[in-house]
Amino acid sequence: MKLILAIITGYLIGSIPFSFLIAKFFGKKDIRKVGTKNVGGANVGREVGFIFGVIATLLDMSKGALSAFLIQKAGLVSPYDLVSAFFAIIGHCYSLFLNFEGGRGMATSIGAMAFFSFKETALSFIIFSPLFFFKEVALATLLSFAGLPVLIYLIRKDTALLVFSSAILLFLILRRLYFLKQDIKEKRPFLKTLLNRFLFDAPEKIKLK
Repeated sequence: MKLILAIITGYLIGSIPFSFLIAKFFGKKDIRKVGTKNVGGANVGREVGFIFGVIATLLDMSKGALSAFLIQKAGLVSPYDLVSAFFAIIGHCYSLFLNFEGGRGMATSIGAMAFFSFKETALSFIIFSPLFFFKEVALATLLSFAGLPVLIYLIRKDTALLVFSSAILLFLILRRLYFLKQDIKEKRPFLKTLLNRFLFDAPEKIKLK
């Protein structure tokens, strides 16, 4: 029963489509059909406005933290709070309110990791922050999440958080590769597209002969 409560709480909170709602109400746009078509703060920022993008990103981040916080307030301890946060990420990517469509899960994942392990999360993103200045956001985010299990192992030595951060990394990678199916339909070169999706979350970034 505790596990079911954690899963449902996380998934429902994660399913709240803040980016979609902000774009719809303030920009009169369906964020799923404009720009990158990603239901996330970055796309909102490009299509509706910078401030709205920041607000959407912060709200998406809050979902990962809020789900864990509520479970803790209900008197449940680890691993139920971790499970709830993880399902908030799943809810964001496969929202109940958007016919199981959603974003990439990056912001919600950052919020979840920061809630449980703020120091290691901040340190990992600081290490790879130069890439953000070169506008390699997707690559920087991937490397930052890849660095988290290492830092947690070295600093926190918390097995549960190590498993949690590793599971998030794997899920985010699989979420990127999920969009390969559309690339295959468009008859893009498989190996080149696979590499680009993995590193840059885009079908074309680096050119391979």
